[in-house]
Amino acid sequence: MFRHILAQLTTRQDLSAEQIQAVIQAVADDQLSDAQLAGFLLALLNKGVSVAETIAIVTAMRRQAIRINPRVAEPLLDTCGTGGGLSTFNISTASAFVCAAAGIPVAKHGSRSLSSHCGSADVLEALGVAIDLPPEAVCRQIEQIGLGFLHAPNFHPVMRRLLPVEASLGIKTIFYTLIGPLINPAGASRHVLGVYRADLLELTREVLPALEYQDVLLVHGIDGIDEIALTGQSRIYQFAQGQLQHYQISPEQFGLTCCTLDEIRSDVPLVSAELMRQLFAGNIKGARRDAVLLNSAGALMLCGRAADFTEGIKLAASLLDEGKAQAKLQQLIESSQDFTRAVHQHRPAPAAPAITPMEAPSDLNAAFQALQRSEQNKRARLKTLIETLPDLIWLTDLQGHLLNCNSRFERFAGLPELQLKDLTLPDFLPADLASQLTQSAQTALQQQRAVLTQQWICYQGDTEQQFVDVIQTPFVNQDGSIEGVMAIARDVTAFKRTEQELLRHRDQLEFMVEARTAQLTDVIAQLRQAQLQLVEAEKLSALGAIVAGLSHELNTPLGNILTVGSALDTELQRLHSELEQGRLSKSGLQDFISHNREMLALQLKAAHRCASLISDFKQLSADKIAERRGHFDASKLLKNCVAAQQSAFVAADIQLRLECPDSVICDSYPETLTKIIGHLLQNVVIHAFPAAFQDNRQLEITVERSGDQLLLSCRDNGIGLSPTSLTRVFHPFFTLDMTKGAGIGLPLCKRLALSVLGGDLEVSASAGAGCCFVLTMPLVAPGYRSVPADSTQSTGL
Repeated sequence: MFRHILAQLTTRQDLSAEQIQAVIQAVADDQLSDAQLAGFLLALLNKGVSVAETIAIVTAMRRQAIRINPRVAEPLLDTCGTGGGLSTFNISTASAFVCAAAGIPVAKHGSRSLSSHCGSADVLEALGVAIDLPPEAVCRQIEQIGLGFLHAPNFHPVMRRLLPVEASLGIKTIFYTLIGPLINPAGASRHVLGVYRADLLELTREVLPALEYQDVLLVHGIDGIDEIALTGQSRIYQFAQGQLQHYQISPEQFGLTCCTLDEIRSDVPLVSAELMRQLFAGNIKGARRDAVLLNSAGALMLCGRAADFTEGIKLAASLLDEGKAQAKLQQLIESSQDFTRAVHQHRPAPAAPAITPMEAPSDLNAAFQALQRSEQNKRARLKTLIETLPDLIWLTDLQGHLLNCNSRFERFAGLPELQLKDLTLPDFLPADLASQLTQSAQTALQQQRAVLTQQWICYQGDTEQQFVDVIQTPFVNQDGSIEGVMAIARDVTAFKRTEQELLRHRDQLEFMVEARTAQLTDVIAQLRQAQLQLVEAEKLSALGAIVAGLSHELNTPLGNILTVGSALDTELQRLHSELEQGRLSKSGLQDFISHNREMLALQLKAAHRCASLISDFKQLSADKIAERRGHFDASKLLKNCVAAQQSAFVAADIQLRLECPDSVICDSYPETLTKIIGHLLQNVVIHAFPAAFQDNRQLEITVERSGDQLLLSCRDNGIGLSPTSLTRVFHPFFTLDMTKGAGIGLPLCKRLALSVLGGDLEVSASAGAGCCFVLTMPLVAPGYRSVPADSTQSTGL
């Protein structure tokens, strides 16, 4: 039957609920080998899981679980998410304590992490919580203190059988990503369930109505977080009393500040535990606290303790500030320790073996052989257990010589156990890694305690590195004396480049690029416009002081002209009035003519002054604009530019051929021309010849004078650049690294050539023929000249 199921999966046919039930039952009865389980998991992953199959798996797994039924006043809440994706600190675990502090009964389901530094079981254990309690003890915790932790391996025999196979394969199947959160052993009907992938969000949305849930907040951080994200927007499906709502939120809506992943990233268990202690003690503010507040608010809203997220955030903050969440943590620690002590105290003492006299040597031999077989069985079971763990395990003596190791360590070292025995770690491991491992082993022996270090390792024959937690602890024999060091290295990266992971990363990158591109479109347009304005502003900025001075100087003569004009108007009106009345006398007319002659002379003097000032302004403006302009030899300027790049040409093994007249005199802007040529040559050196293009690297630079025009061309025989590559090489907004682009950008080079030099810059490129830059400019730049026009002949222009 199982072969038929595998064949059906490989042809991408969905399984029926009965077939799935049969497989789960076979796993529970330990009827399938690791190879068969691996084949089933891979085939199911390759086909893809349907909604009906997911419902059937959850139903079958719930039947196999060890169930508990706490007697509480309202439905239970769980905050267990899928894990995976971008790794954050234990936000959902911290939120569970906040919700318990609000009086909500919480059955927190979880396990150790397979994909990040620290899972819920890891951090609770580091906090002092005994996580391996019997089911009845967890049930009493929920009833007595309103919170209990259900360590998944203790409640799910099937999952305990599947997860080692998943870990050894290095894959994430539906059992790892989604089934775990949906099979709470306490039957929690309220759930804040975070998923890290958008496809899982949609799958879970379709699955939930068929399961026994009352209220669910299904959340997904769009950037790949299985929480309500503080790093950006989150999609939320809210199921309440059979009704479905779909909406999207961001932290800014509730007065919280969006953060980066580094601010809420996960860490090793001891660090994460201390973080949670400080958070509950009120010593941590900012992003970590805000992330807990936002996720707790969703759960408080779901359970009717808050009307919306805003009210939920306020309530969560008060529960933290008043120390109620901290009190719940302390209650869970003390309760779990009390249960652990009670279990040990009531454990019956082993009965002393009855000693009967041996009547014959054969009885003694039989007893010895039975004891020997028992010891062999114990060792066989221990070896089987060690070989099934997805960890590196090795044992060294007091001098550091290797005594034993598992098969994974053999693959890591690249040698079989027989050849590894009696060797020390420096004999076959890289020196730096061996030194650190040896040093931590010596520390463990000296201080007689477990020592944790973190290392990057790489299996023999692999190219991928793994980041591992290495725990080395003294190995004690039956007499209580230390015989050596036991070491276990656990992979905490799960850096497996599966096709699904690559596609997920690609989708995330495409989403991020699309979002960033949309945001930057307006900014880039504004910057390009600013580029065009810079050239004109460079000219106009120099005229500000001159214009201000001219305005001040013109005040007096213009005022005189206006005053005299007004006085003349008054005198003319008086003269006209006397003439009409017949009172104008000859002497009065002579006085008027004499007086007005003086006023006209004053007005003429003021007008001459204005004309002189305007003429001075024109000359000053011309001189100011022409400060950067002058006569220069274009051939000499080009040779200087080439000399500045000579060392780069030699280093790149580029053969240079320079053809130019002995002298080409220009009346233009040498600084601008130097800038354009320098950047073009720099780009040729960097981009024309990649490492694969080794032979016959050539660069040809030609300068010609055609009438009143200067033609400068720079051609290489490199690989040529596509239009897109040209844009990326020269466009200033794609890189801040000056070694990867022209710096000022091709558009600005063209603008300088046009606006300042009065010419044009053309660029062409073709595969196999290299690139060609052609600069055309007049020998005499347009605009104000630095010398009078009649001196042209003396310059040879």
